[in-house]
Amino acid sequence: MANGFGSLYIGASGIRNNQNALNVVANNLSNIDTTGYVRQRTFFADAEYNKFSKADISNQWSGLGVDIGDVVHKRDQFLDMTYRKETGRKQFYQAQYDASTEIETLLSEGVGAQFSDSITGLREAFNEFAKTPDADEVDTLVVQKSELFVSRAKGVYEGMSDYQDNINQKISDDVDKINELGRTIHKLNIKIAQTESGGVETAMDSRDQRDVALDELSKLADISYSEDASGVVTVKLEGMDFVREDRIFEIGMLTDKSTGFKTPYWPYLSNASKNDYVKVFNTALTDTNNDQDVGEVKALLISRGDKRATYKDVMGTHPSDSDPFKYVYSSGDIYRYKEGYYYDTDADGHVTTIHGLSNSVMMNEQAEFDLMMHEMMTGVNDYLSPIRSIGDLSATQTANDTEYTKLIKAFRAAYPSTTTTDPATNKQVTAYQQITALDENQKAHVFEINDNTRVLDEDNAIYGSDKELPPRELYSRRSLSRYSSFTVNYDMDADGNVTVKTDGSGKYSKTLYLYNEEDKDDTDTMYTLGEIEVNHDLVENPQYIPHRHKNDDIAQDVSEKIYDVWEKSTYQLNAIDNTPTNFENFYTKMIDELDNKGNTFKTNSETIGATASSIESSRQQVIGVNADEELTNMIKYQNAYNASSRYVNVITQMIDVLLNSMQ
Repeated sequence: MANGFGSLYIGASGIRNNQNALNVVANNLSNIDTTGYVRQRTFFADAEYNKFSKADISNQWSGLGVDIGDVVHKRDQFLDMTYRKETGRKQFYQAQYDASTEIETLLSEGVGAQFSDSITGLREAFNEFAKTPDADEVDTLVVQKSELFVSRAKGVYEGMSDYQDNINQKISDDVDKINELGRTIHKLNIKIAQTESGGVETAMDSRDQRDVALDELSKLADISYSEDASGVVTVKLEGMDFVREDRIFEIGMLTDKSTGFKTPYWPYLSNASKNDYVKVFNTALTDTNNDQDVGEVKALLISRGDKRATYKDVMGTHPSDSDPFKYVYSSGDIYRYKEGYYYDTDADGHVTTIHGLSNSVMMNEQAEFDLMMHEMMTGVNDYLSPIRSIGDLSATQTANDTEYTKLIKAFRAAYPSTTTTDPATNKQVTAYQQITALDENQKAHVFEINDNTRVLDEDNAIYGSDKELPPRELYSRRSLSRYSSFTVNYDMDADGNVTVKTDGSGKYSKTLYLYNEEDKDDTDTMYTLGEIEVNHDLVENPQYIPHRHKNDDIAQDVSEKIYDVWEKSTYQLNAIDNTPTNFENFYTKMIDELDNKGNTFKTNSETIGATASSIESSRQQVIGVNADEELTNMIKYQNAYNASSRYVNVITQMIDVLLNSMQ
């Protein structure tokens, strides 16, 4: 009888544990579409054994049936790490592809298409101006087309700036998400440690949720992580501590006051009182071989850039050029690129590859577009209102010098420079004399008088119908006039020799118009889209456009040169562009270059995405729920349940027979 009743334990264990196994299968099937769910697998083990006898050879044991040895929640850590790294890289290139596609659409459609039409319209207007520059209706056409051209150009630039703001908001949202994921991981760490502290239960659902959080975090930034014996996961983000056993180091945001651009930084590593901030992402480092091309946020920071770019951001300087705005377009002539950007050089020190600006989709397109506008507008202005350096005007030594040239030479001589030796460095230092001139708004500007100081080239100037000096530029700066005026007092002897009197005692006086130079550190002084507008005087009186020489002849030669500004193949996208084109084709070339960049980003994203998908497929073979396999297990456990049930019935009937036979 003892063996009979003991057999009931065996049958009951089969019923009970197969029922539990069926519950595991049901749980798997019910979570087949749950994101991050890891399938659970049941493993059976022998239940306890009771020793009921001792023989000469061995002990005699009676088993009590079956028990569940473990319900396994298994992942492949190698596949997890590889998948997370590859999805992070995919997001890096996908974010840049999205940005390039958005800007390409902006440039090709909508305001971009309207701007392209305005280029053609303005070109046709200047073509008419080249034929009949003295016709009032042509002057009016040039002004109207210029207003439309500038307005639509501003629309394109503002569209790019607006998308920068959209990226900026996306960066802010992503950083908020990173912090939220960090908090989630930290909370789940605590929950898992508490659940598993007894060594009996495994916090499967919490582990699944934590793995989902790690998957999401890996898309946004480069992460590494490890799990300790208590089940707590510590996370490093961009190489720095993010989630530790006892706390989370949340990311803070620095906001630029002028642009509103936000930059992620580590508050726990920074000293705000000293304005010393440690940035989370190093956007200068994007080397694939060193796994530096990972994470959506880094890509967004690179795409957005750190400011609204202008034409000055694609200019190089040559050590022999004193003009800081000297354009150097041939890569063989570049010796130094703008500070703050990264570049490669050859053995002779020439720049071969520029990094930094060119890595930012937004800043690169803004700068190239602004450069295109700057080149065209200043080219037109310099013909309508020509300027020349004092050094150039003073260099001529001919008997046919005009009175104006003689005055400029005398003016330069009246303000000589002095050279001294700096005792601290033993180097020669040149000091230039300064004068103060007033612009058309009566604002004072200080000028150093040297050979590079530029003035109106009065001898080659042309005039509008009012015949006033200085001749008006077509495209003016909103905050700064083209010239500042300075009254020069001088004497002239019978032979025409001029002597400038700096004390104001001269018999004669003349107004010099000194060119207000562009200052690379002051946007208000630059011919950039943020500052440019069509000259208000010409909008009100288009006939004031300079079109006649001093002798009243029509300036046909100058008007043709202005039209040549459109036709000459002198426009280049940036300092390493060796294929110049004309103005009209520049815009198309800019879009084509952007398309090439976008295709590169797309190819990288798709290639890496295919790798990530392959890894995910392998990962799902380990952690995913297979409906066919689960249904097979369901049938197996159901049959085992039924078999155990019948076994119990048989034992019960046997015991009944035995008990009845004893009556």
